[in-house]
Amino acid sequence: MFEIKARLVLAILAFTLFVVVQITRVNINIAVVVLENTSSMHGISDKAIILGSFYWCYWMTELPGAFLAQKYGSRVVLAVSILASGLGSLAFPMAYLCHPICAAFVRAFQGLAMHPRISVVERQYLEEHICHVGQTKHFVPWRDMLMSKAFWAVLLATLGLMWSVITLTMQLPSYLAEVHHVDIKTNGLLLSVPDICKFIFGLKFSSLADNCIKNDRISITRARKIAVIFSHFLPATLLFLLAFYGHCHLTVAITLIISTITIGGASASGTISNMVDISPNNAGIIMGTVKTLCVIPGILSPILVQYLTTCVSTIYQFS
Repeated sequence: MFEIKARLVLAILAFTLFVVVQITRVNINIAVVVLENTSSMHGISDKAIILGSFYWCYWMTELPGAFLAQKYGSRVVLAVSILASGLGSLAFPMAYLCHPICAAFVRAFQGLAMHPRISVVERQYLEEHICHVGQTKHFVPWRDMLMSKAFWAVLLATLGLMWSVITLTMQLPSYLAEVHHVDIKTNGLLLSVPDICKFIFGLKFSSLADNCIKNDRISITRARKIAVIFSHFLPATLLFLLAFYGHCHLTVAITLIISTITIGGASASGTISNMVDISPNNAGIIMGTVKTLCVIPGILSPILVQYLTTCVSTIYQFS
Protein backbone atom coordinates (compact mmCIF):
# COMPACT_ATOMS: atom_id res chain seq x y z
CA MET A 1 0.00 0.00 0.00
CA PHE A 2 1.31 3.43 -0.94
CA GLU A 3 2.25 5.47 2.11
CA ILE A 4 2.35 9.25 2.04
CA LYS A 5 5.51 10.37 3.79
CA ALA A 6 5.10 12.69 6.76
CA ARG A 7 7.78 15.02 5.43
CA LEU A 8 5.83 15.35 2.15
CA VAL A 9 2.68 16.28 4.08
CA LEU A 10 4.74 18.79 6.07
CA ALA A 11 6.15 20.27 2.85
CA ILE A 12 2.68 20.64 1.31
CA LEU A 13 1.25 22.24 4.45
CA ALA A 14 4.23 24.58 4.76
CA PHE A 15 3.87 25.56 1.09
CA THR A 16 0.17 26.33 1.58
CA LEU A 17 0.97 28.29 4.71
CA PHE A 18 3.53 30.46 2.94
CA VAL A 19 1.08 31.11 0.10
CA VAL A 20 -1.42 32.49 2.62
CA VAL A 21 1.29 34.50 4.38
CA GLN A 22 2.51 35.99 1.10
CA ILE A 23 -1.03 36.94 0.05
CA THR A 24 -1.53 38.69 3.39
CA ARG A 25 1.80 40.47 3.06
CA VAL A 26 1.45 41.82 -0.49
CA ASN A 27 -2.28 42.37 -1.11
CA ILE A 28 -2.22 45.95 0.13
CA ASN A 29 0.77 46.81 -2.07
CA ILE A 30 -1.46 46.41 -5.13
CA ALA A 31 -4.63 47.76 -3.53
CA VAL A 32 -2.87 50.96 -2.48
CA VAL A 33 -2.51 51.90 -6.15
CA VAL A 34 -6.29 52.36 -6.24
CA LEU A 35 -6.59 53.68 -2.69
CA GLU A 36 -4.23 56.60 -3.32
CA ASN A 37 -6.65 57.92 -5.93
CA THR A 38 -9.49 58.11 -3.40
CA SER A 39 -10.40 61.11 -1.29
CA SER A 40 -9.67 59.16 1.91
CA MET A 41 -5.91 59.04 1.34
CA HIS A 42 -4.20 62.31 2.15
CA GLY A 43 -1.17 62.33 -0.14
CA ILE A 44 1.91 60.19 -0.36
CA SER A 45 2.54 60.25 3.40
CA ASP A 46 -0.55 58.10 4.08
CA LYS A 47 0.62 55.66 1.42
CA ALA A 48 4.06 55.35 3.03
CA ILE A 49 2.52 54.86 6.47
CA ILE A 50 0.17 52.10 5.29
CA LEU A 51 2.91 50.29 3.35
CA GLY A 52 5.35 50.42 6.25
CA SER A 53 2.83 49.75 9.03
CA PHE A 54 2.94 45.98 8.49
CA TYR A 55 6.44 46.00 9.96
CA TRP A 56 5.73 48.23 12.99
CA CYS A 57 4.94 45.27 15.23
CA TYR A 58 6.38 42.53 13.00
CA TRP A 59 9.79 42.74 14.69
CA MET A 60 8.27 42.31 18.17
CA THR A 61 7.06 38.79 17.45
CA GLU A 62 10.07 37.31 15.66
CA LEU A 63 12.13 36.29 18.70
CA PRO A 64 9.15 35.45 20.96
CA GLY A 65 7.74 33.36 18.11
CA ALA A 66 11.03 31.49 17.76
CA PHE A 67 11.15 30.76 21.50
CA LEU A 68 7.51 29.65 21.62
CA ALA A 69 7.87 27.42 18.56
CA GLN A 70 11.04 25.87 19.97
CA LYS A 71 9.37 25.21 23.33
CA TYR A 72 5.83 24.21 22.36
CA GLY A 73 6.12 23.34 18.67
CA SER A 74 5.18 25.47 15.69
CA ARG A 75 1.62 24.26 15.00
CA VAL A 76 -0.19 26.31 17.66
CA VAL A 77 2.00 29.38 17.05
CA LEU A 78 1.34 29.25 13.31
CA ALA A 79 -2.38 28.60 13.68
CA VAL A 80 -2.94 31.55 16.02
CA SER A 81 -0.80 33.97 14.00
CA ILE A 82 -2.34 33.10 10.63
CA LEU A 83 -5.89 33.29 12.05
CA ALA A 84 -5.20 36.70 13.59
CA SER A 85 -3.64 37.96 10.35
CA GLY A 86 -6.61 36.70 8.33
CA LEU A 87 -9.04 38.52 10.62
CA GLY A 88 -6.95 41.65 10.10
CA SER A 89 -7.39 41.32 6.32
CA LEU A 90 -11.17 41.15 6.78
CA ALA A 91 -11.12 44.23 9.01
CA PHE A 92 -8.86 46.34 6.77
CA PRO A 93 -11.52 47.73 4.34
CA MET A 94 -13.75 48.98 7.16
CA ALA A 95 -10.75 50.40 9.00
CA TYR A 96 -9.69 52.29 5.87
CA LEU A 97 -13.19 53.77 5.50
CA CYS A 98 -12.77 55.21 9.01
CA HIS A 99 -9.31 56.66 8.37
CA PRO A 100 -6.04 55.59 6.70
CA ILE A 101 -4.32 55.61 10.09
CA CYS A 102 -6.89 53.08 11.37
CA ALA A 103 -6.00 50.89 8.38
CA ALA A 104 -2.32 51.28 9.24
CA PHE A 105 -2.93 49.98 12.76
CA VAL A 106 -4.78 46.96 11.33
CA ARG A 107 -1.77 46.23 9.11
CA ALA A 108 0.47 46.58 12.15
CA PHE A 109 -1.70 44.02 13.96
CA GLN A 110 -1.31 41.64 11.02
CA GLY A 111 2.50 41.88 11.38
CA LEU A 112 1.89 40.43 15.02
CA ALA A 113 0.21 37.98 14.33
CA MET A 114 7.04 15.70 17.01
CA HIS A 115 4.88 14.71 13.88
CA PRO A 116 1.91 12.54 15.06
CA ARG A 117 1.95 10.06 12.17
CA ILE A 118 5.60 9.63 11.24
CA SER A 119 6.57 5.99 10.73
CA VAL A 120 9.54 4.23 12.31
CA VAL A 121 11.17 3.73 8.89
CA GLU A 122 10.84 7.40 8.00
CA ARG A 123 12.10 8.47 11.41
CA GLN A 124 15.21 6.31 10.91
CA TYR A 125 15.70 7.79 7.43
CA LEU A 126 15.55 11.34 8.77
CA GLU A 127 17.88 10.57 11.65
CA GLU A 128 20.42 9.14 9.22
CA HIS A 129 20.26 11.95 6.65
CA ILE A 130 20.02 15.15 8.67
CA CYS A 131 22.30 16.80 11.18
CA HIS A 132 21.68 15.87 14.80
CA VAL A 133 19.35 18.35 16.44
CA GLY A 134 19.18 18.07 20.19
CA GLN A 135 15.79 17.61 21.82
CA THR A 136 16.89 18.58 25.33
CA LYS A 137 16.47 22.10 26.68
CA HIS A 138 19.56 24.24 26.40
CA PHE A 139 20.58 27.83 26.87
CA VAL A 140 20.95 30.02 23.82
CA PRO A 141 24.66 30.91 23.37
CA TRP A 142 24.02 34.61 22.77
CA ARG A 143 27.61 35.71 23.31
CA ASP A 144 29.06 33.11 20.95
CA MET A 145 26.38 33.88 18.38
CA LEU A 146 26.96 37.65 18.46
CA MET A 147 30.74 37.14 18.25
CA SER A 148 30.44 34.76 15.30
CA LYS A 149 31.60 36.04 11.92
CA ALA A 150 29.29 33.53 10.23
CA PHE A 151 26.26 34.99 12.03
CA TRP A 152 27.10 38.55 10.96
CA ALA A 153 27.77 37.44 7.40
CA VAL A 154 24.32 35.81 7.27
CA LEU A 155 22.72 38.85 8.90
CA LEU A 156 24.23 41.39 6.50
CA ALA A 157 23.51 39.25 3.44
CA THR A 158 19.91 38.74 4.55
CA LEU A 159 19.51 42.44 5.32
CA GLY A 160 20.57 43.35 1.78
CA LEU A 161 18.32 40.69 0.31
CA MET A 162 15.29 41.79 2.35
CA TRP A 163 15.82 45.45 1.46
CA SER A 164 15.49 44.66 -2.24
CA VAL A 165 12.65 42.16 -1.79
CA ILE A 166 10.57 44.46 0.42
CA THR A 167 11.18 47.53 -1.75
CA LEU A 168 10.25 45.69 -4.94
CA THR A 169 7.18 44.11 -3.35
CA MET A 170 5.93 47.44 -2.05
CA GLN A 171 6.79 49.72 -4.96
CA LEU A 172 6.46 47.69 -8.19
CA PRO A 173 2.64 48.07 -8.36
CA SER A 174 3.02 51.87 -8.09
CA TYR A 175 5.92 51.83 -10.57
CA LEU A 176 3.87 50.01 -13.21
CA ALA A 177 0.82 52.19 -12.59
CA GLU A 178 2.56 55.57 -12.56
CA VAL A 179 5.40 55.06 -15.06
CA HIS A 180 3.75 52.65 -17.53
CA HIS A 181 0.08 53.44 -16.72
CA VAL A 182 -0.86 49.80 -16.18
CA ASP A 183 -4.41 49.27 -14.87
CA ILE A 184 -5.00 47.47 -11.57
CA LYS A 185 -6.10 44.12 -13.07
CA THR A 186 -3.16 43.90 -15.46
CA ASN A 187 -0.88 45.09 -12.69
CA GLY A 188 -1.78 42.18 -10.41
CA LEU A 189 -1.52 39.68 -13.26
CA LEU A 190 1.89 40.90 -14.42
CA LEU A 191 3.34 40.90 -10.91
CA SER A 192 2.22 37.33 -10.26
CA VAL A 193 4.45 36.04 -13.06
CA PRO A 194 7.82 36.87 -11.39
CA ASP A 195 6.91 35.01 -8.19
CA ILE A 196 5.81 31.93 -10.12
CA CYS A 197 9.11 31.99 -12.02
CA LYS A 198 10.99 32.53 -8.74
CA PHE A 199 9.30 29.47 -7.24
CA ILE A 200 10.24 27.26 -10.20
CA PHE A 201 13.80 28.61 -10.38
CA GLY A 202 14.25 28.15 -6.62
CA LEU A 203 13.24 24.49 -6.85
CA LYS A 204 15.56 23.81 -9.79
CA PHE A 205 18.48 25.71 -8.29
CA SER A 206 18.17 24.05 -4.87
CA SER A 207 17.88 20.59 -6.45
CA LEU A 208 21.00 21.23 -8.52
CA ALA A 209 22.90 22.52 -5.48
CA ASP A 210 21.86 19.52 -3.36
CA ASN A 211 22.92 17.08 -6.08
CA CYS A 212 26.31 18.76 -6.43
CA ILE A 213 26.83 18.60 -2.66
CA LYS A 214 25.65 14.98 -2.48
CA ASN A 215 28.03 13.93 -5.26
CA ASP A 216 30.96 15.83 -3.68
CA ARG A 217 31.30 18.15 -6.67
CA ILE A 218 31.25 21.22 -4.43
CA SER A 219 31.28 21.83 -0.67
CA ILE A 220 28.31 23.19 1.25
CA THR A 221 30.16 26.47 1.80
CA ARG A 222 30.86 26.91 -1.91
CA ALA A 223 27.23 26.07 -2.74
CA ARG A 224 26.03 28.78 -0.35
CA LYS A 225 28.43 31.34 -1.85
CA ILE A 226 27.29 30.55 -5.40
CA ALA A 227 23.68 30.91 -4.28
CA VAL A 228 24.43 34.34 -2.79
CA ILE A 229 26.04 35.47 -6.05
CA PHE A 230 22.88 34.46 -7.92
CA SER A 231 20.41 35.85 -5.38
CA HIS A 232 22.20 39.11 -4.53
CA PHE A 233 24.69 40.35 -7.12
CA LEU A 234 22.92 39.40 -10.35
CA PRO A 235 19.56 40.92 -9.30
CA ALA A 236 21.38 44.09 -8.20
CA THR A 237 22.87 44.41 -11.68
CA LEU A 238 19.47 43.91 -13.29
CA LEU A 239 17.94 46.58 -11.02
CA PHE A 240 20.49 49.10 -12.28
CA LEU A 241 19.42 48.25 -15.82
CA LEU A 242 15.76 48.65 -14.80
CA ALA A 243 16.50 52.12 -13.45
CA PHE A 244 18.11 53.28 -16.71
CA TYR A 245 16.15 51.37 -19.35
CA GLY A 246 12.91 50.25 -17.70
CA HIS A 247 11.00 53.36 -18.76
CA CYS A 248 11.72 52.76 -22.46
CA HIS A 249 8.98 50.16 -22.90
CA LEU A 250 6.73 48.05 -20.70
CA THR A 251 8.14 44.85 -22.21
CA VAL A 252 11.69 45.86 -21.24
CA ALA A 253 10.59 46.69 -17.71
CA ILE A 254 8.65 43.44 -17.23
CA THR A 255 11.52 41.37 -18.63
CA LEU A 256 13.99 42.95 -16.20
CA ILE A 257 11.55 42.65 -13.27
CA ILE A 258 10.87 38.96 -13.98
CA SER A 259 14.58 38.23 -14.37
CA THR A 260 15.47 40.07 -11.14
CA ILE A 261 12.87 38.34 -8.97
CA THR A 262 13.33 34.93 -10.62
CA ILE A 263 17.07 34.77 -9.97
CA GLY A 264 16.40 35.82 -6.38
CA GLY A 265 14.90 32.36 -5.86
CA ALA A 266 18.45 31.11 -5.32
CA SER A 267 18.29 32.66 -1.83
CA ALA A 268 16.59 29.49 -0.58
CA SER A 269 19.93 27.72 -1.07
CA GLY A 270 21.95 30.66 0.21
CA THR A 271 21.43 32.78 3.32
CA ILE A 272 18.19 31.03 4.34
CA SER A 273 19.79 27.58 4.40
CA ASN A 274 22.92 29.03 5.97
CA MET A 275 21.02 29.76 9.18
CA VAL A 276 20.61 26.02 9.68
CA ASP A 277 24.20 25.26 8.59
CA ILE A 278 25.87 27.42 11.22
CA SER A 279 23.87 26.10 14.19
CA PRO A 280 21.11 23.49 13.68
CA ASN A 281 20.09 23.53 17.35
CA ASN A 282 19.62 27.31 17.35
CA ALA A 283 18.36 27.84 13.80
CA GLY A 284 15.00 29.14 15.01
CA ILE A 285 16.63 31.67 17.33
CA ILE A 286 19.07 32.76 14.63
CA MET A 287 16.28 33.24 12.10
CA GLY A 288 14.19 35.13 14.68
CA THR A 289 17.11 37.45 15.45
CA VAL A 290 17.96 38.02 11.80
CA LYS A 291 14.33 38.62 10.81
CA THR A 292 13.89 41.03 13.73
CA LEU A 293 16.74 43.21 12.47
CA CYS A 294 15.67 42.78 8.86
CA VAL A 295 12.40 44.56 9.65
CA ILE A 296 14.35 47.82 9.26
CA PRO A 297 13.90 47.89 5.44
CA GLY A 298 10.15 47.37 5.85
CA ILE A 299 9.87 50.54 7.90
CA LEU A 300 12.47 52.73 6.19
CA SER A 301 11.94 51.73 2.55
CA PRO A 302 8.50 53.38 2.01
CA ILE A 303 9.69 56.51 3.83
CA LEU A 304 12.77 56.74 1.61
CA VAL A 305 10.69 56.19 -1.53
CA GLN A 306 8.29 58.92 -0.37
CA TYR A 307 11.23 61.30 0.06
CA LEU A 308 12.64 60.48 -3.39
CA THR A 309 9.29 60.59 -5.21
CA THR A 310 7.88 63.85 -3.90
CA CYS A 311 4.53 64.95 -5.30
CA VAL A 312 3.63 62.84 -8.35
CA SER A 313 6.04 59.99 -9.05
CA THR A 314 7.85 60.30 -12.37
CA ILE A 315 10.13 58.13 -14.46
CA TYR A 316 13.22 59.98 -13.26
CA GLN A 317 12.21 59.87 -9.60
CA PHE A 318 11.69 56.11 -9.71
CA SER A 319 15.04 55.71 -11.49
